[in-house]
Amino acid sequence: MFTHKPPTSPYNIICFDGGVIRGLLTAVLLEKLEEELNAEELRANHPQKQLRDYFKIIAGTSSGSIIACGIARGFSAKRIKDFFKEYALKIFPPITETLISLIWRLLNTDMNFSEFDTFNILSQNPEGAKKFMAQPVYDGKGLEDVLQHIFGYEEFGELPQLVIVPSYDVYNNEAVIFKNNEKEFKTMPVWEICRASAAAPVIFPAHVTHNQEFIKSIKLKENQAEEAGEEPIIKVGREGIPLIDGGVVANNPVLCAIAECRRQFNTFPSVVASFGSGWTLNRITVREAQGWGGLNWASLLRNVPLMDVFSDGSSDATDYIAKQLLLKGESEYFRFQPLLKKNVSAFSAATDNLDLLVEIAEEFLETQECKDDMKKLVDSLTSHHCFFDSVVEAIPHLSQS
Repeated sequence: MFTHKPPTSPYNIICFDGGVIRGLLTAVLLEKLEEELNAEELRANHPQKQLRDYFKIIAGTSSGSIIACGIARGFSAKRIKDFFKEYALKIFPPITETLISLIWRLLNTDMNFSEFDTFNILSQNPEGAKKFMAQPVYDGKGLEDVLQHIFGYEEFGELPQLVIVPSYDVYNNEAVIFKNNEKEFKTMPVWEICRASAAAPVIFPAHVTHNQEFIKSIKLKENQAEEAGEEPIIKVGREGIPLIDGGVVANNPVLCAIAECRRQFNTFPSVVASFGSGWTLNRITVREAQGWGGLNWASLLRNVPLMDVFSDGSSDATDYIAKQLLLKGESEYFRFQPLLKKNVSAFSAATDNLDLLVEIAEEFLETQECKDDMKKLVDSLTSHHCFFDSVVEAIPHLSQS
């Protein structure tokens, strides 16, 4: 028997915000959900399922793309949490290694180091200063190595659930919404999808893709415009397509997932579970907001406040719109977003920073509001999942969708 009205649709969605290393916080919340789902299935004498089995659509941006693809791949939440803890230093090396990498990258430029003053960078000639400040903090090799280790060379189209990952094509100034059921993205390796979505400006270099199917789809648009006698807006660059962090498009990808549910299945989802990576309370004073220039807003020492402003603001707006779209009684919407009352770096792999993220997540899980929402979500997912199983048995063609 159902404990509440059966869903009008068996399509459930789970989404993960971007947050760089704060993805560890998200993974801790997800681990709790997984534990509660397993406990509920055990109480009902049902076989335990993988987390992915409860959802038809899985979406994630930036670090959230790693979580989303991991879940779709069949990884447990605990395994994903351990990935963040184990490989954090590989992705965000200590300051000494970072400086050495930066120096090597500078040596590969034609900067005149005989005139270089490390204590007064802005005194350099304009071209020299530009070259120094143009370097991303990290070279991205550690991130690539970790993603290749986690996902190997499995293709995006091989993931069984519908997976959505936003990125941004800076060459064509166009949002790219990777979907593993679309031809132009199916052959891209999962690691490459995540690398593109996690290429945070200032922090990592853009990811340049040469994937044949993706390039072919862009070339087709270019040819169609030329055949119509128009100047092509979308083009293929000589060196490939440079892609950056999906957070500039949709740091919270929940609307992308809801829209895709409407497009694919002509219905709103039954359940939407949206997981944030924490919103900050780092207040920017009037003096700072009026006086800061580019270096201040992009300062790693201040945890790149521009990114926090963009990502928090974007996620909040998306959360508001999702709540208005999903009518109560037809869809259930859950948003888990802890407040970061303590100073947490999104770019530090220091043990105390990682421990603090885990501590904040665990404290949030102990709040009554979170406990209530988690219980409701578990009840909804297990009830809806039973309903979905019965529908698939009764109508076999649904299992082929």
